Amino acid sequence: MKLSEPIEFTIQMQSEAGKLQGPGSFDGERLQLGEQSFRVDEILTLEIQSGGLFVTWVDKDLEPYFADVQVYGIAIEELKEMINAGQTHLQALAEKSRLIEAGQLDSYDDIACPFCKATIMLVDTQNSPQVYCEHCETLFSRDREGLDGIERHFRVCKGCGMYSRPRSFSVFYFYFLVFTYGFHHDSVIRCSACMRKAAWRMVAGNLFGLLALPFALYQLKRAYSTKSLTGAFEGLDDANALASRKKLELALDKYDQVMDRVPVNAGVKFNIARGLVLQQDYEHARQMYEMSLEDCANYWPSIMGMVECLELMGDERQLAATREFWNLGDKFDEPLGE
Repeated sequence: MKLSEPIEFTIQMQSEAGKLQGPGSFDGERLQLGEQSFRVDEILTLEIQSGGLFVTWVDKDLEPYFADVQVYGIAIEELKEMINAGQTHLQALAEKSRLIEAGQLDSYDDIACPFCKATIMLVDTQNSPQVYCEHCETLFSRDREGLDGIERHFRVCKGCGMYSRPRSFSVFYFYFLVFTYGFHHDSVIRCSACMRKAAWRMVAGNLFGLLALPFALYQLKRAYSTKSLTGAFEGLDDANALASRKKLELALDKYDQVMDRVPVNAGVKFNIARGLVLQQDYEHARQMYEMSLEDCANYWPSIMGMVECLELMGDERQLAATREFWNLGDKFDEPLGE
């Protein structure tokens, strides 16, 4: 996936060879970092850390090599997305060639994520109306008509573990004592259901601090004023908040309203399964995860949710079959919520 013109930028890099400053470029297939040049399918890890890129790749001697790179002249998020798109494209070409040689091309399909442009490989996966992009963690419909790109903003919240619309939320506390004063400020990305609990705590914590109370009330208003942000998913935050408090019967009424507008969505069904898990109804939760996978056959949160249910149920036979089918081995994922 060669670019018509290479992207050029300037770098400051810390690696095993020491520090250096110089030019960098990316042409869609090769990444140039000073004197280091390599194909992006040789990259082992690519992460944004402390405002820069932490990259590890295999050098010419097949040894892992690392670099901590500060980039100037292009937004770091944009560069990472472009590199990831090039890397997944090359990986998909290699996998397709392998399957052609093995005479197994019928099991292969791929699709480009409409949001981050990564190539998503679908091998031995049934054709479903939705696809999950593990690279930008979004769930999107193959038929994009009428969705207006709103799916781009929805993913599993790192706080509550529910499919929702996480966004940036500021936390601010100001304290004033007899002999001292100070403040605490932080920024997190959470869904509105999580934001509401945090905002109420912030209002209570700043109740007697006139300096911070207006800010806390503004964050509280943001947490509840979500209609313009959720579109067809209006009411999802309310349903998630009820499910998280183990009030699933009340939540189901609101989930039904959402599904009347968005009947095919693996994320909403995933949330219902999460609510069932919280009520320790593991068998029905497993069934709901299966319904979620009918909407999106590669929806990773539901795959891991199903593994969690089978573990809690103690169904060793089905657990082993599920792990083998998804090639999970002994790997355990991080919890879906904090």
